[in-house]
Amino acid sequence: MSRLDEIMRLAEEATHQHWRLGRMNHIRDYGSVRESVGPTDVVVDTDIGPYVLVAGNNNFYEDAKRNCAFIATMNPQTVKQMVELIRMQHECLIDERYVSRYSHIEEAIAAFEKFEKGEG
Repeated sequence: MSRLDEIMRLAEEATHQHWRLGRMNHIRDYGSVRESVGPTDVVVDTDIGPYVLVAGNNNFYEDAKRNCAFIATMNPQTVKQMVELIRMQHECLIDERYVSRYSHIEEAIAAFEKFEKGEG
């Protein structure tokens, strides 16, 4: 299995609802249950309350906010779209009609293959 296949598999198996950051002192009413999550948490909303996917470390608050913002952005849908884009670009690189436009095509293909094998 290539590295992109593994990334795609993990994205397929991950939680698919909309990922978002928690909000400081934000309390949503879920019927009889009230939940609060912080800005260092990555959550998805469910019918019974927020489901925390990643809980950041409040001891490193600023780092946790930045890291959780990145994680929330790199949700499964985004990752799958990026993998497909990389694969489409690779196909363009090896298409003979396209190869003649690039002088460093061999290096680009070698770098892609190295990445796919997990060596890059």
